[in-house]
Amino acid sequence: MNFDELMAAHERANRIQGCSIEQLVAAFPRIFHGEAPQCSSHVSPGWREIVWEAFRQIDDLLSEGQAARLRVDQIKEKFGSLRIYLSGMARSGAVQLVEHATHTHLGPSDQGEEIGDRVQAIINAAAEKCAQTCDMCGQPGSIRAPDHVYAARCDAHRKTSWDEWNLRVLRRHGGAP
Repeated sequence: MNFDELMAAHERANRIQGCSIEQLVAAFPRIFHGEAPQCSSHVSPGWREIVWEAFRQIDDLLSEGQAARLRVDQIKEKFGSLRIYLSGMARSGAVQLVEHATHTHLGPSDQGEEIGDRVQAIINAAAEKCAQTCDMCGQPGSIRAPDHVYAARCDAHRKTSWDEWNLRVLRRHGGAP
């Protein structure tokens, strides 16, 4: 199987398991504005619930104006942990996004905390949880390096490659190449 076939198999397996980016975009329209991130993004099936909960918390936290300014640039795994890259929100400074009547501007926090810092805290908590959760099945795990690639895995999947996993999922559902 060549690289393009492997990537197509990965996308089909993600859709079957309910963790495609398109499903995340549809579930959180205020945050994603109907569009997938510009940079290649994915959510591992074992982390689906963690990622969805993080975006639910962010969606609940933001006003309409704040959500309109937010942009999800990328969601991915790196070195065995979750990475969510956002833009459009101030963090760790004297300003935050504050909504006034019909426009949104940068101004002082009315809650003593900056919204951008609170969003970052949600992302950090999700990343910590993912580092302790198997990215394949969602069971407790730890960061390991099977085949010299860092991944959060449980004992059962410590040596399983993504190519092998995706082919198993597709075979179970009649979609293997």
